[in-house]
Amino acid sequence: MSSLALVIWQAGGHQFAVEASRILALQPYTSGMDCRSLHQLLAGLDAEAPAYCLSWQADNQTCWLATRDEPLHLQLPLDALWPLPHSLQHARQSPAIRALGWHQDRPVTLLDTRELTRLFEPQPATGASRQRP
Repeated sequence: MSSLALVIWQAGGHQFAVEASRILALQPYTSGMDCRSLHQLLAGLDAEAPAYCLSWQADNQTCWLATRDEPLHLQLPLDALWPLPHSLQHARQSPAIRALGWHQDRPVTLLDTRELTRLFEPQPATGASRQRP
């Protein structure tokens, strides 16, 4: 294998990608869809109006991710992908960030759909009062 099939899109001026084999569907966004945007999952990205949604399934959960621009399917050469060095794994912003790549003279952040799925799960409320019997 000399390349990896990816689905790539832009968010907040950056390129992101996931393995194409993980994607179940790509369709236009409609207001009734239960889609999350990447800025809701990764801090530091600006909110963008959704136009498309990607879906995947992990851990028996189907997730929909909204994107502004239509994601593209491409083959990225393996020599254009680098796993995160051990020294950066602890400093990364999210466990969903798995590797870095290079496409069209710009960096690409490769995301792990299984870790993204965990970010979709509702977070427990903090500071909630507990009822006493």
